[in-house]
This record gives sequence, structure tokens and C-alpha cells, in this order.
Amino acid sequence: TMHGFIIIDENCKIIYVNDAVTKITGYSAEELIGKNCSILRPEPEDRIFQEKIRECFIFDKTYTLTISYQRKDGKIFYLYQTMFPVKLPGGVKRLVILGTDITKEIRLFEELEKSKLYDSLTNILNLQGFIYKITETLEKSLGPSLFIMIDIYNFSFINRNYGFTAGNQILKEIALRLVRNFRQCDIIGRLGGDEFGIFVPNLKDEKEGLVAITKKIHRVFEKPFVVEGEELTININMGIAIYPKDGKIFKSLYERASLALAAAKKEGAGETRIFNEEIEKEIENLLKIEKLVDKALKKNLFTFYYQPYFRTKDLKLVGFEALVRIIDEDGTIYTPAVFIDFLENSKYLVDFEDWALQKVEEQIKKWKIPISFNVSARSFRRDDFIKKLEEVCKKCKKLFVIEITERVFINNMERAVKILENLKEYSNIAIDDFGTGYSSFNYLKELPVSILKLDISFTKRLLEDGKDRLIVKSIVKLARSLKIKTLAEGIEKEQQMEILRKFKCDFLQGYLLAKPMPAHEIEKQFLLTKKS
Repeated sequence: TMHGFIIIDENCKIIYVNDAVTKITGYSAEELIGKNCSILRPEPEDRIFQEKIRECFIFDKTYTLTISYQRKDGKIFYLYQTMFPVKLPGGVKRLVILGTDITKEIRLFEELEKSKLYDSLTNILNLQGFIYKITETLEKSLGPSLFIMIDIYNFSFINRNYGFTAGNQILKEIALRLVRNFRQCDIIGRLGGDEFGIFVPNLKDEKEGLVAITKKIHRVFEKPFVVEGEELTININMGIAIYPKDGKIFKSLYERASLALAAAKKEGAGETRIFNEEIEKEIENLLKIEKLVDKALKKNLFTFYYQPYFRTKDLKLVGFEALVRIIDEDGTIYTPAVFIDFLENSKYLVDFEDWALQKVEEQIKKWKIPISFNVSARSFRRDDFIKKLEEVCKKCKKLFVIEITERVFINNMERAVKILENLKEYSNIAIDDFGTGYSSFNYLKELPVSILKLDISFTKRLLEDGKDRLIVKSIVKLARSLKIKTLAEGIEKEQQMEILRKFKCDFLQGYLLAKPMPAHEIEKQFLLTKKS
């Protein structure tokens, strides 16, 4: 560590420097002596420095402080220094400055401070830095401003298929593109994982600015990203809150942009949502549903209701469809319409599946009659679930009916065929909501289907629409030629039943015949044995 020693006169001119000063500053002694001490001071701090010197001379004050200087090459260095006046004979005053070069220590401190506020991977602000910068900006007088949160859609797919190194490279490229496309006054941060934030202050026009900025962000992601030599298009979701109407402090803006982002993610890839009260209500409802599902699993509140279906020609009981319910502690009954979308996309799905498979297995063994179980698209995509499903089907023989919709297999027909071909040995396969998809007829020849369930919309319009009657008749005839049974849902009127009987539809289900019931009511009404 070098210790500098400088003496200046009452006119702020340097009259002496030691060797350490010349090494620290890059100036020779000849270049410094006789010059105003401001030669070493960068603007705008020089004015403050001059005031301190005057106070030392006039009031005989001593100051100890850390202050910055400028080397000959323009670089800034820092001295921890003491300034004190000295009186010489004849009333002459001099100011002595004793300084220790602490530039390395200051730089280290700056790096440590930067590491607290900046993301080490992307070199843009981290969440803490994002909070700090926006809070600092919000203290100024601002016009309408945008608080934007960006989430990379299905980023886990990239990490899973290309590895974390490739994923990190994409995150760095995203940060670089955002920095290049936004102004210096705009605040950009990586808020964690694959989530980024942008704060755009002082829009000239709120509506025009909102449109322009969202377009700009989408342009940032239009150009494909290169991963292992392969071009990859990245989709995003955005949630936007607007200052000051959605909040005047960071916390309010962050919370509301987060709510908007959550709503956008529910809509699928590429969606953007702007915060409003409806979103807030929607998210509040989502939190209530999550609480309900969590409680149902912990307190065993899930149950199955069973809706019978019957042979058309003589209305003989053929089997049941298991329909999940939550019965709360106060007796409130929640149907799947309330919670199933959340459940199928939540962390609770695996636990629910385990409970559901076990419950259906128990009921089949008890009643010795076919029961169909709805398999979600997300469950079907997981190999671990398919393995569990196969084990249950083996135990239940052909009494376990796997009920799926077109969504389950439409994206990967080859995998679906392989799985269902394997499962058909132990179970029957039913296609639900048949007739609503674009390729319904095409996949019948590919899949080992046992039962087609005609979509309820056809049943409802049987008495009104001749075209629907023709479609239903054609589906039943085609299925019969392929040796596939048909089941019509939503039977509420005798006339519907009669039409379907004429068309030779195999099975009927609906409120006219029997509503969904808990197990004890089923046993009572249909006199089922209670063998274990």
C-alpha cells in the first residue's frame, strides 16, 4: 500500500509531493508542483473538494475522508486521507494531505456490491437489483410507466432436451437482446430462473406505448435462438401492470404484473395479459381452488360418484363411469368443473392419481362390473403413470375401462398406439367426446378402441337438427362396421333414447336413466353385492 504526501498553499497550488504521489497519479513531480490541486480532481466532485480545503484554511479544521482523484491517464483512484492546516512562521499557512491508496479495496467493495444487485449469469440486474433500481426510479416524478414480467414458455423442455449449458446460453442471449433493444433509462432484470422483468418509465402516451413496447418484446424473440447448431423458436408469456393506476410502489406493481403473467400462462404460449380486476378475482379463485385440492388430499375429501350406463335394447346395467367429487367438511359438494383444470396442471396430480387408481380398483373388485376412469392428457404423457395404470388394469382384467379424449394422443399418435395396444390386453379403451376433433375418423383405424362415447352436444341436438342425427347415425354405423361399441351420453328425453335405439347405438347414459351417485346409493339402487 502506498502513502501519498502532498502540501498545498493558500491558493490551492501544489508545492510538494512525495514519490508515492507520482506513482499513484502517473504525473511526475515537475508536472504537479505549481499546479492547482484541481489537476487531480474529477468533475463534478472538485467543487466539494475546494470547499473542504477553504474550510481547513479559514477555520483551522481537520478532515478525514475518502475521496477520488484522477490519474494522468484518466483513470480514477481513491485515497483515504487526512487534511490538516499547518501554520508556519510569519503567519504562513499550508495544507498537508496524507493519503493511503485504497483503490483496490474500493474496487473490491464495488464488485461485492455489484454481485448483490446483478445476476452472475446474464450480467443484468437480479431481483434485488431490479427492486432497488425501480424503487429509486419511482421516487422521481414519473409519467405513465410499464412494469412487464416475461416468462419463457416451457423452458424446462430446453434444459431437459439440450442440457443446462444450452439453457444458460439462451438466457444470456435473451438478456443481451433485451439490453440492445431498450433504452438506458429502461430497467431490465432477470428475476429468477427463466423469468425477466422490464420497467419502462415515462411513456408519452400510455396506449401507444403499451402497443409499441409489447411489439418490441415480441420482435426480440422472433429471431430463432441457435442451440447446438439447431434453430429454436422461443415462445413467451407476458404480464403487464401500469404505473400509477395499478400501483405506486414496487410491491404493488410486482404483485399485479405477476397475477397478469399467471393468467397469461394459463392461456398458453405467446399470450400477454394486462392486469385488471378480473384477473385479480381469477387468481384469487385459483388460490381458493388450490387450497381446496390441498385440503382434499390431506383430509381424504376426494370421492367418486358413479354414473351407470345401460344396454340400449333392454336397459340392462352394463357398467359405470367414475366421476370425481370433493365433499368438503361442511358438506359442500364440488364437481370437476370447479377443480379439474387446476388439478391436472398442478403438483397434486400424482397423489390424486394414486388415490384414484386405488379407489377404482377397490370398487371393481367389490362390484365385479366394468368401471371407466378418465385419464388426463398430462397423465398419459408420463411413463410412470402408464406403468401404474398397467398394473391396476392387470389386477382388474377387462373390467377396468380406460377413458381418454383425442387430446391425449393427437400430438404423438405413434406413442399412443404403442401404449394402448399394450393396455388393451388387460382393459377396454373408450374414446370420450367423440366427433368433436378434426381427425376423429382417421384415428379409429389406428387405435385399439372398444367404445366410442358420442359427444353430449350431438345428443342434445338429436331432436332439433337433422344434420346431427345424420352424423350420429353415420358414426354408429361406422363403429359397428369396425366392431366398436357406441355409447351416447346426456340422455334426458325418451325421444332421444328412441332415436338412438333405431340407430342401434349400443349403450346409453344420462339423467333420464340415472344420475351420478355415491357408492352406497349405487349399491342400494342396483342391489350390487358387497363382496370384498
